[in-house]
Amino acid sequence: MDKFTIIAGLIFIGAMVLCMTSLVQPDWVTVEYLPTRSPRRLGLLIQCDQLGTGTELCNTPSLSPEWLLTLILILLGLCNLLASVILLGLAFWRENLASYARWAAFFALILFCASAVIFPSGFYINEIGGASFKLPGNCKVGSSYMLFILAILCTIIAELFAGRVCFPMC
Repeated sequence: MDKFTIIAGLIFIGAMVLCMTSLVQPDWVTVEYLPTRSPRRLGLLIQCDQLGTGTELCNTPSLSPEWLLTLILILLGLCNLLASVILLGLAFWRENLASYARWAAFFALILFCASAVIFPSGFYINEIGGASFKLPGNCKVGSSYMLFILAILCTIIAELFAGRVCFPMC
């Protein structure tokens, strides 16, 4: 196992952490109301409203089919990334497993990209009030979605390290 494989494994772990962090936070979309009311934060696993007393009321949302598919694709991608990390670890003893790890990560990347494209098609839900792929003016994409996009970027970079695409002489 060389240093590029170790770096790829660490970046894959970082991508998994970013992806899981984005899933557990309710900041995929933020709906801002009038100044008298606090914003509503929508996520794939949880949504939160701030009450007038300053306390936050969070519950599990009923997801639209698009957001449910997004959640499923992300979870499948996380499973593929986990398999990739495990295979990279096992490649320490059997080097031929590294190619399987790259393929598992590649499929995770495909699943993540598909979910990033499918997610905005659910902007029509009542809580948002927009249309597919179009947020209304009082809504913005939240930090959780940005963390997820960053996880996709980390997966791409780790895939480049794992395949030594940027380093053909090594």
